[in-house]
Amino acid sequence: MKKIIMSALFCISSVGYSLCPNNGLVVGWDPYEPFQMENAGKVTGLDVEIIQAISERLKCSLTYKKRPWKRLLLEIELGEIGITGSASKSADREVFGFFTDPYVSQKNYLYALKKDAAKFNTMTKLSEILESGKKIGVTLGYEYGDEYANLAKDKKFAPLFDAAVDEKTGVAKLDVGRIDAIIMNEFTGAVAVKNAQVKNEIVALPIVVSQEELHFVLSKKAVSPEFFAAFNRELKKMEKEGVIAKIAAKYRLRY
Repeated sequence: MKKIIMSALFCISSVGYSLCPNNGLVVGWDPYEPFQMENAGKVTGLDVEIIQAISERLKCSLTYKKRPWKRLLLEIELGEIGITGSASKSADREVFGFFTDPYVSQKNYLYALKKDAAKFNTMTKLSEILESGKKIGVTLGYEYGDEYANLAKDKKFAPLFDAAVDEKTGVAKLDVGRIDAIIMNEFTGAVAVKNAQVKNEIVALPIVVSQEELHFVLSKKAVSPEFFAAFNRELKKMEKEGVIAKIAAKYRLRY
């Protein structure tokens, strides 16, 4: 009986290894602080920490490929990259990717200069802010929920949205008064404010524009359905154990 139990334990511990792609799991990353970034020559960040923790549990080695976001998604579709994080689920992407359960729920906040925060005290929606004539900064290619999408299509309000190539540029515009506020999420926004070389203090207002759930996406051509199931199972275990929340807390916006 003892011998049988030992054999069973060996099978359980080696499941991840047997399901892992032959050359290990290729992690695609695009500089997106604090989710995916490079520090002292090492790839790190919220997404990377979680992937590393799960890979250890599954006994699967990791290699990293740095790619622009669009190229990264293409290589996942082709099977050249096995996984990436901070992905939004969509029907188009589900054709080529396995999506895990959400691991982080992030809120998009409105940020403003601290000295101007009182001007927004009676407002709770984007429409109210735009009705007052205030100009709001956004980042090209980013999604901020249904209300924003509808207002951005409205001829009356569209001119009041000011698009920048990245959040750093948007924060600089806010600092010099070219916009009145900017939409950023609680993770990347916190980083943008922290790293910004600005004259004025910038704060997150208690105005939540939208909330989004993030997923890991694994290539259907690079990993088996069994490996994906094992990865997602460990992700859910880590969530129940409080490991995911502990990792996320290191990067989340603090007031």
